[in-house]
Amino acid sequence: MPDGFTYIDPAQFRELFAADLPGDKAAFMARAQVLNFAYNFSATITTAAWRTKPISLRLASQGSGRCN
Repeated sequence: MPDGFTYIDPAQFRELFAADLPGDKAAFMARAQVLNFAYNFSATITTAAWRTKPISLRLASQGSGRCN
């Protein structure tokens, strides 16, 4: 697209992206896809996100089924 966004052609969507889905679900996804900026496919990644993003973790105590 001239404005720099990309998408998967709905006519080819099932073949290229959703071959394992039923036709009605693939058709819905083809119509509902969000445009993606083309630059996202060529951007250089310099640091893995898992190295810089904080992580939180919750553990259940004593098998209560609740998180502390």
